[in-house]
Amino acid sequence: MKTIYFYVLIMLSMVLMACSSEQDTPVVIDTQEKGSLQGVLGLQSSGDQSARITEQGIQLLAGSKEAMVNGDFEVLSMIEHKGEAWYFTIEKSRELVMLNQQGDTFKQTLPAPIEGMCSDFNEEEGVVFVLMDNGEGIQFHLGFDERKKANKSNTPLQITKLRTLALPPLSEYCVIDSRFDRVLLSEHGVGVWAMPLDLEQEMQRTLVDTVAQGQLRKTPTAMAIHHDRLWVTDGNALNQYQLGLKSFTFEQRYQFSDEYEADQLLLSSVDAKAEFLLLDDNEKRWLTFVIEKPQFNDQGVPSIARVKPSVETQPVPLQGDVADDPAIWVHPKDGKKSLVLGTNKKAGLHVYDLAGSEVQVIENGRLNNVDLIQGFTLKGLTMDIAAASHRDHSSIVLFSMDAQTGLVNVQNEINTGLTDVYGFCMGRDPEGNPLALINAKDGRYEVYAITDSLQGWQGERVREFALPSQPEGCVYDRQQHLIFMGEEDGGIWTLDYQSPNSQPKKVVSVNGDWLVDDVEGMDIYYTQEKSILVVSSQGNDSYVLLDTQAPHSFIHNFKIGLNLSAGIDGASETDGLSVTSANLGKGFEKGMLVVQDGRNYLPDDLQNFKYVAWQDILESMGQ
Repeated sequence: MKTIYFYVLIMLSMVLMACSSEQDTPVVIDTQEKGSLQGVLGLQSSGDQSARITEQGIQLLAGSKEAMVNGDFEVLSMIEHKGEAWYFTIEKSRELVMLNQQGDTFKQTLPAPIEGMCSDFNEEEGVVFVLMDNGEGIQFHLGFDERKKANKSNTPLQITKLRTLALPPLSEYCVIDSRFDRVLLSEHGVGVWAMPLDLEQEMQRTLVDTVAQGQLRKTPTAMAIHHDRLWVTDGNALNQYQLGLKSFTFEQRYQFSDEYEADQLLLSSVDAKAEFLLLDDNEKRWLTFVIEKPQFNDQGVPSIARVKPSVETQPVPLQGDVADDPAIWVHPKDGKKSLVLGTNKKAGLHVYDLAGSEVQVIENGRLNNVDLIQGFTLKGLTMDIAAASHRDHSSIVLFSMDAQTGLVNVQNEINTGLTDVYGFCMGRDPEGNPLALINAKDGRYEVYAITDSLQGWQGERVREFALPSQPEGCVYDRQQHLIFMGEEDGGIWTLDYQSPNSQPKKVVSVNGDWLVDDVEGMDIYYTQEKSILVVSSQGNDSYVLLDTQAPHSFIHNFKIGLNLSAGIDGASETDGLSVTSANLGKGFEKGMLVVQDGRNYLPDDLQNFKYVAWQDILESMGQ
């Protein structure tokens, strides 16, 4: 992985150089000193609202109103919410301070002196990102509680620490790219990097430009951003880039007439020209200059709807990629007493209640996928059945579940003809008899009919078929007797179980848009009107809803995001999932989706499972 990553960085540098060969000759621009800002050591402004750092403290201006907050401040950042400005600054090198014209304040002491800071806010939420001199950064979430604003009981701006990150060494300047939900930051002597702000994205730095092999000539300092354009200062020049989701295209180098150490860069106007203010840290003076206004792309970036998890389970108590696949057991009389089974790929099976608390553990080896059928018998007595793929034994392990309480007990195993078993699901054939479907990494499937007798459960292999490459998730559609199967790198296949000679048929291909490999867990949300296939699109940490009826049209997709008020992070790298349309009580009246979470934050912890109310998914669809 390290070798590949280094290669990618070099290739990015080469692309930057190739794309910019025609702009090697810099455009010389004149700068003018801004005398009215003499003595100002930091500035943020919007309309008639502004804040200025002086030797005495911070001066807050709003129209004809003026306020002064005394203190020793450095670094200044700003957000706007409904026309009101909120400012962030640093006092005594390590105290993060928030303030506004109305006198609302917030202070938090950080673990190390602060080098730099940047912030941004959209309509609903925002971010403050702090760079510390110990090589770490802290990401804070911003949100507004309008009830507190109306009651004037406390500051309505809610600031919550999300995580601490390792940064490139000697990072001092940053800017938020809200269009693509990332922070761009400088590394002394090296260049500019991009890092994702989404907690559920894999934390990986991407090179924007470099001093050694890119367009930067000296260490990058202050930066500014507007729509899809980025400006980076480096000594006696300003460098302009166009930003894409996966691209950072160098466009032009503007040469100053003198050498500056830019400590702050502000875009003051984008009317006829692009006008800037620059704070030269060497001379403690403000300079103004203009460049040609680029043709901005101000269109919004397509985004995926986000829903919030309502509950999370206790973490699976082992390190690494351990939690995998859930299954929902619905209580026959009281939906609130329903349970969730979750596999542990290193140890066995966990059972959780609807509050996420663990109520039972069965330690019986490496279980991968689990499913269950309610309404069966064991030795002639009423009993529910659960089963899982057992990777240690290449078998199907069978569990009894008390039909009234859900208590789980191990029964026996069915040996398979497969090696390296993987995915698993259950269903009922057209006569109502239980089926167990298991697959292996080589693509082969085996189907077993499960029967009951006075000796217990037995399994007989009744069918075999194969997919072209590695499968995992599957679900048996009880309404159509159609098996949906995921091929991790390929897409979604079906097989008509009612037809003895039918073969798998590919119905949906991985497309890099709403279905991104790996294709993982899947299940069906049943209704009388229209049943929905739910699929984990692991490659972009999202979930896809498809019509179970051919041609299996796309309905909706969404991500599971942060539920800050409940202290629950979102979900990502999801393997297995399970869904039910049964009424499970308050909060889950229209059913529930359970997903495995490959990265568990708030706080950083071992993997677990997240519960999402189906009503929240409907609302994300506008229903």
